[in-house]
Amino acid sequence: MIRAKGADMLTDGHISAAARRLAQATAPSPLRRAAELRRAGVKVWDLGRGEPEFPTPPHVVEAAAAAMRAGETHYGDVAGLFELREAVAAKLQRDNHLTADPRGEILVTNGTIEGLFLAMTALLNPGDEVLVLAPAYPHYEGFVTFPGGKPVLIPCLGADGQLQPTRESLEELISPRCRMLLLNSPHNPTGSVLPRGSLEMLAQVTERHGLIIVTDEVYEAITFPPSAHVSIAALSPETRQRTVLVNSLSKTYAMTGWRLGYAVAPRPILRAMRDIHEKSCRMASSFVQRAGIAALLGPQDCVEQMAKIYARRRDWIVKQLNGLPGIVCPPPRGTFYVFPKIAGLGITSDEFARELLEDKHVLVFPGSYYGAAGEAHIRVSFAADDASLEAGLAAIREQVL
Repeated sequence: MIRAKGADMLTDGHISAAARRLAQATAPSPLRRAAELRRAGVKVWDLGRGEPEFPTPPHVVEAAAAAMRAGETHYGDVAGLFELREAVAAKLQRDNHLTADPRGEILVTNGTIEGLFLAMTALLNPGDEVLVLAPAYPHYEGFVTFPGGKPVLIPCLGADGQLQPTRESLEELISPRCRMLLLNSPHNPTGSVLPRGSLEMLAQVTERHGLIIVTDEVYEAITFPPSAHVSIAALSPETRQRTVLVNSLSKTYAMTGWRLGYAVAPRPILRAMRDIHEKSCRMASSFVQRAGIAALLGPQDCVEQMAKIYARRRDWIVKQLNGLPGIVCPPPRGTFYVFPKIAGLGITSDEFARELLEDKHVLVFPGSYYGAAGEAHIRVSFAADDASLEAGLAAIREQVL
């Protein structure tokens, strides 16, 4: 075997501090063990990932295919096709009552992940603190720590299974180093949907302390009446000027693999995000952006249909889990996740998830994956198909009983 000269000299010391912070912020994921089982020929029932089982709507697929046939396979505008930015602006007005200028306030990204990464990299300096409502999506920590920031977790999971941030809980943790509030509603993993009153309180507190708001609204289309999504950016012109809104088409249109999203921000912030975007990945694929235009401006009945199916599955899975001893499952108000409390089983969330995967080959995520505030819970996705849900719940029942 030929070895590169000096290869033996490479050590962890050659890896940047930023990359090491990112690695340290990466929580162990049960997805790796599930993949090992699949490679060994084991059928794994996946109730873990946030992966809609629906196909991407046909008119969206055809728009991408038509664009490829027409030769749209080359470089485009770094900020995204202007037609797509116009479509995003129209969508924001239609769904969020929010005005944004496609010429300088909208950036097309490679999914929500990139949008969040760009926002943190553009806005945080080493030592800056970021408030995060907990439990929280585990990758938020990496987004914050990569540029040297520090996440400040605010445990606010109420007895009803919903996030209940209070003015006192925020004020207590805001220091002179605090720079930002990172917000997610509808919320992963709890399924909470923050009501307007809570959002107004968050806007008031952040305005008082001069904080920027970054809001992740990727699950906005999946809410269950009487709950409804409200974007914090739309509360007032003042709040809008302190807010970076990040979203994608992944969950709304079953387009997770297309990697298409967008960020909306005041011009100075968006300009900085655009510069980083240009130097890192340059642009989203041109033909994928054409698919995005078709999704945003085309018929929306596909979105309504998926939401109805999620509502049916939510009611069913909540009933099934609440029928098991030691488990309490509040109905989520949005997303396609339930976050049942398993404290009555006398076992940690890691132990339960690991044993369920090894014994019954069912993948769920332990609540500890979402931080200490998530312990004594598990996250179960009902984005899987009905057959997988029924098999998975039957296996959970066997494991518990």
